[in-house]
Amino acid sequence: MFAGSVWFVPKMALISISIIAPSTWLVGVGYFLLFAGGLLVLSSFLTLGPRRFFVWAVLRPDSAKDKRIVSGPFAFVPHPAYFGYLLAALGNFLTVGDFYLAVLFIFLLAVTPVVIWLEEHELGERVGQV
Repeated sequence: MFAGSVWFVPKMALISISIIAPSTWLVGVGYFLLFAGGLLVLSSFLTLGPRRFFVWAVLRPDSAKDKRIVSGPFAFVPHPAYFGYLLAALGNFLTVGDFYLAVLFIFLLAVTPVVIWLEEHELGERVGQV
C-alpha cells in the first residue's frame, strides 16, 4: 500500500482540486493531528519493537511472541499505529484541502477496520482467544 501511494499521491496532486480552503486554524489543527498521529505510530513501534511491528510479524510469525500487548499506547487504544495513520491522514487533508486527500482518508477509514478485524482474528487463533 505504501509503495502504491508513493507513485499515486504525486500524480493525484497534479490533477486534484481543492475542496476546502484551509484557514490558519484548520492548518494548525491539521499539523497537530499529523504530529499526534506520528507520535502514536512511533510509540507503537517502540512498544512492540521491530520484530513485532507490522510486516515483520506477518513474514516471520515464529519471531513474534504469541501474546496481546497491553502496555504503552496499547493500554489506551487497541491499535495505536492504525489510529495514528488515520489521524495523520485527516491532518494531511486539513492542512492541504485537496480532494484526493479526502478520498484517501475515506479509503483508510473503510479499509482499516477490515485489516484490524483480520489481525484480531489471527492473533486470537494464535493465543487461543477466538
